[in-house]
Amino acid sequence: MRYAYQAYKTKRSLLNLHVLVGRIRRLRRIRRGPSPHGEGLGEGKASPQPSRVKTLMKVNTM
Repeated sequence: MRYAYQAYKTKRSLLNLHVLVGRIRRLRRIRRGPSPHGEGLGEGKASPQPSRVKTLMKVNTM
């Protein structure tokens, strides 16, 4: 039983980490906006698409 609990706890932690990394990457993409020349973070056009803003609002309100 002890090993099953440890495996579950580890798997759950990894899943939460995966979700968190996905959210961070998504936020960085939205903030950066489309940059055809590969500029760094925050140097591109900062106008995210409306559908992405709605998705972001859903994520932040959970």
